[in-house]
Amino acid sequence: MDNGDHYYSPEQIAPLGRIIRLRKLGITLEDIRRLADQSGPDSVVELYIPLSA
Repeated sequence: MDNGDHYYSPEQIAPLGRIIRLRKLGITLEDIRRLADQSGPDSVVELYIPLSA
């Protein structure tokens, strides 16, 4: 019987933690997916911190 629990492998824990932290910052899952595709911490800065002129 499926009780709705999710089970994660050890390899999935770190990415899951990053997703949770980014969600707490208000970043959408769509943007998180884009960041994962770009795979770099600077992409978070580029999306959410406007550059000063």
